[in-house]
Amino acid sequence: MRVEIGLDVLRDKGAWHLLDRLVDCFLEERHAWHFEDEEVLLSSPWLTEEPESRTTHRNVEALQKYLTAIDREPPSHRRHRLFLVITRDPSVSGGIPPETARYVLEEKAYVIVENSGSDGAFLKAMMRAFGRDELAKALKRQWWEIDHAGGKGEIKRRLIELFQKGIPKDRILVFADSDRMFPGHRSETVELLEEISRDHQVGVIVLHKREIENYLPVSALQAARQKNTYRAFLALSVEQRDHYDMKSGFIRDKESERPIIPKEQEALFESLRKRGRHVIEALCGGFGEHAWRLFELKTHLPDENAMRLTCTTNPGEIEAILDRIEGLL
Repeated sequence: MRVEIGLDVLRDKGAWHLLDRLVDCFLEERHAWHFEDEEVLLSSPWLTEEPESRTTHRNVEALQKYLTAIDREPPSHRRHRLFLVITRDPSVSGGIPPETARYVLEEKAYVIVENSGSDGAFLKAMMRAFGRDELAKALKRQWWEIDHAGGKGEIKRRLIELFQKGIPKDRILVFADSDRMFPGHRSETVELLEEISRDHQVGVIVLHKREIENYLPVSALQAARQKNTYRAFLALSVEQRDHYDMKSGFIRDKESERPIIPKEQEALFESLRKRGRHVIEALCGGFGEHAWRLFELKTHLPDENAMRLTCTTNPGEIEAILDRIEGLL
């Protein structure tokens, strides 16, 4: 966040010990210290009234270090989008009193996911592929968290828990699969997430493709044990790849064991019938429940080029997702 210390607080001797405790948040670059004129800050009562004190020396030195650091490398334009003013003036938009500032600045941001294992593996792989080192470092330092809800039905419960904990709505994002069966499909999941966003006024990210596993590039799928499925997958169009059930594939009739294409997907996969039953047969069973682990396979880690080739139906989606997460910080 970008944080400004209001003039009323800089003049308030009773608040100075609270400001002293915030300096580290700026030095470690967790938040950006916002001021229009550094001289106004340096000449404020907070930094001049007790010039010989050890704390004042530390704060002045910290500010000078911070100024040097941002001259050398300005704060990320993707982070620090949220703006906060530490002030006692209730009329100031985005204002919070100094008594609660430390809690707000030291509290982490949250990205609520259905499953922190699989969804976490996807997000970490995307940070690595697109070189988002600052975002990855912030995750490691626990400035934000990939928060496990335990399923779509638990997202509302988890949101309420975070609200009760005092986490601001603008520091929470919900991230989820779309479960779309075909392009433009308004699945129950899409409708649920729109309802959550509307009712709770929080940001929601709904994947363009069906699930995170649909973002596995073919270079990663090469390492899957299901070689027949992999070869059949290569025969699919990009829209079919976007909506194929990567984990379970097509199911079989219990009696005849013939492959069944879900009714909602018959039009999308109609072209497969011309390729022969063997292709549809090979797509039964998918890549398994743990296909997401291919995002973690060190010998086949997705890179930026592989992901761009995988996301041709919605270019820029991954960068936009990462930008929105960075915007929480």
